[in-house]
Amino acid sequence: MTILKVQRLIDADLSKLLDRGTTKTNVMQTVQSVFEAIKLRGLTAALEFTKQFDGVTFKFASELCVSDASIKEAYSKLSKEQISAIKDSITRVRAFCIAQLQNVQNTKLKTAEGITELRWLPIERVGIYAPAGRAPLPSSVIMGAITAKVAGVRKLILCAPPQKDGTINPAILVAANECGITEIYKIGGAQAIAAMTYGLSASNIEFPAVDMICGPGNAYVAYAKQYAASEGRVKIDTIAGPSEVLILADKTANPKLVAADMLAQAEHGPTSAAICVSCSESFSQSLAIELDRQLNAFGEGEKQEPMRTSLRNWGAILVAESLDQAIDFVNDFASEHVELYLENADKVANRITFAGAIFIGTGEVFGDYGMAGGNHILPTGRSARFASPVSVYSFLRQQQIEKMNTDAQAQLAEATADFARVETLEAHARSAEVRASESNIAKNNNNTKEEE
Repeated sequence: MTILKVQRLIDADLSKLLDRGTTKTNVMQTVQSVFEAIKLRGLTAALEFTKQFDGVTFKFASELCVSDASIKEAYSKLSKEQISAIKDSITRVRAFCIAQLQNVQNTKLKTAEGITELRWLPIERVGIYAPAGRAPLPSSVIMGAITAKVAGVRKLILCAPPQKDGTINPAILVAANECGITEIYKIGGAQAIAAMTYGLSASNIEFPAVDMICGPGNAYVAYAKQYAASEGRVKIDTIAGPSEVLILADKTANPKLVAADMLAQAEHGPTSAAICVSCSESFSQSLAIELDRQLNAFGEGEKQEPMRTSLRNWGAILVAESLDQAIDFVNDFASEHVELYLENADKVANRITFAGAIFIGTGEVFGDYGMAGGNHILPTGRSARFASPVSVYSFLRQQQIEKMNTDAQAQLAEATADFARVETLEAHARSAEVRASESNIAKNNNNTKEEE
């Protein structure tokens, strides 16, 4: 792999790395056409897209639904060790979610005028999307479903693309069942996001529209979620595009570990980013050699080629002139995952302000499967500058309550009316002023009654 100086990435190379979150026009056009078709023709369009994109033909709408028998059969296709690993992940993710929930508190302000409150409420209906293209991701089911359930979400549905035989990957079904999801549908891609956004209805199937969509996916799924949110119909968890890791390492780092972590990220697909930045020339040279060695160990063919493509297009070993320069680059890159393998890593972590998740001397792979309880649905494509990991808070909404006594409304009517007229909104002004006049009438009536 080519080793580049950070200073040399100021122009074209850096621009390419920093613009990785841009959505291509053809993706946008395809997604929008899918949404329009689902909106107009509902279930018929959904079945057509399933045939077109997944190569699966369902003659009846009911075939989209996963049966209890299919879920039971899925367990027989996994080993005891695999089922145990899924349950272990659920336990660990749930524990961290419960800890988060303990910090959720309503805010209440009491004054002489009245009470203003901000309270937390769970979102009612959530759709979980489980990708299963290059690799099935039952771990994503856990990250969305368990977090939503702990937050108090009452209604969960799951969508996952069907395999060529018309079934859903058994690991996804087992994970969904262990998470308590009872409604599972065999529909994937942008059509699944559109279906969850608008809902589908037929004589023998009722596919409800949801209030929020959660889960990663390919470029079409990622943009479909953004498109659904732009229509104001649903909330989405975060912008989740191609996966990425940025590793900050020094001469004390183990090149075997760093290389393994870069390849693990590249394994997600040819658009995934795997980058290491270091101040050590000697470490960078060792890493380049180790990357080639480990990559060749996979052998030629299907496993190796996507990783090679990823490293060729979105991979890099960068040498910085100083730790400060390296940290600046890490923050500019705003990666989904940041790994720190260097001396004083804890102190350096405090200076990394833009990252979805930071792993200190820890392989990001453990985060993929919730082994420390964290969530792997993280902001990508530099959206870590403004977005957050999925957490209990993602599935909560805030509701504001205001209660002001009659006298307070009368006293504040004049100032409120003045402000309304600044905005040239006369009806607003009069809405405030009527409180003052009604309050005076009420007071006069009370005084009259007292005199009588």
